[in-house]
Amino acid sequence: MVAVGDEGGSIETEQGRQAMEVYGSTMIRNVGFRDTWGMIFVKGQGVLAEDYGDYDLATGTYHPITLEKPIHIDIPDIPDTTPQ
Repeated sequence: MVAVGDEGGSIETEQGRQAMEVYGSTMIRNVGFRDTWGMIFVKGQGVLAEDYGDYDLATGTYHPITLEKPIHIDIPDIPDTTPQ
């Protein structure tokens, strides 16, 4: 997961934007100063969720973002080691 709130530093450079596009971002080019952006991805599998919210300069408010993705986790059976 990668996220930006208020100021994205190196993600807001051309090199940073290109790196996020390699992982599948389609919104990174929208991100500017004080904007919010987030992405959940799995390297080699692509983006699971991405969202962007701009900063409203007139009101000084952030538009919140929401990232949701149900993730299935297989937990192997663990042998019962309780003494009998």
